[in-house]
Amino acid sequence: MRIDVHSHLMSVAFLEHLRVLRPIIGRPASTTNWPPSPPPIPAAYAAAKAALATYSKGLANEVASHHVRVNLVSPGVIETSAFAARIKVLADKAGAGTDLAVAREQFMAGFAIPLRRPGSPDDVAALVTFLVSPSASYLTGTNHVIDGGLLPTV
Repeated sequence: MRIDVHSHLMSVAFLEHLRVLRPIIGRPASTTNWPPSPPPIPAAYAAAKAALATYSKGLANEVASHHVRVNLVSPGVIETSAFAARIKVLADKAGAGTDLAVAREQFMAGFAIPLRRPGSPDDVAALVTFLVSPSASYLTGTNHVIDGGLLPTV
C-alpha cells in the first residue's frame, strides 16, 4: 500500500511543471493483477487501490483549472510477463504432467471473466491512447476499468 500511495503523492511535487506542460496524468491501478491470483483480494491491496482512486479524483479536481487531466486506468487480468510467470509457478507446483496450457486454464477458471479471456497489453494501450488523445479532452477524474467485465460494478 505504501508504494502505491507514496509513488502517486510525488506527482504533487511536480505540479508546477505540470501547470506549464498541461499533460494528462494516467495512473495505472490494477483491479486483480497483484497478487496474481483469483479472488478474494487481500484487504490491504483493496485499501491501497481505493486510496489511489480517491487520491486521483482529488488530484484531478485540484489540477483541472491548470488544464491538467488525471485519469485512472484499472486493468484486470492482463496477459503480461508477470501473468506468464504466475502460470509457470502454478504448473511447477502442480507437479509433473501439468503443462502450461493446463495451468493457465486452471488459473483462468478462478476468474469469472465474461469475455472468457485475459486482456492483452494492447487492450490497455488502446485505452490509454484514447485517454491521452484530444477525443478524451473532457475526461478527468475518471477510473477506467478494463477487465473484460470481471468486476460486478455499475
